[in-house]
Amino acid sequence: MPSDQIPQPEFVDGPIMDYRRIGAYLNVPAELVRTWAARKKKGETGIPALLPDPIGEVAGKPVWRVPDIVAFRAAYLAHERRGGRRPSS
Repeated sequence: MPSDQIPQPEFVDGPIMDYRRIGAYLNVPAELVRTWAARKKKGETGIPALLPDPIGEVAGKPVWRVPDIVAFRAAYLAHERRGGRRPSS
């Protein structure tokens, strides 16, 4: 089977996304997504805190459910519209 016909990996809950796909979806470099994930592990606030936890790994790299990243995108865009600031309490 040619490599372009290899089915994409999926979990029971549906399609998954890796750094590269998340970056493409958000129009940011994949390396930035990797940085957010690393900063989330360190407990940083802002965009890293908004990133959902990965559901597992494929080939040693974290992956996320598409619906989780769709929700993250909405939170990310709202954060950017606020100029990167937290909402007022």
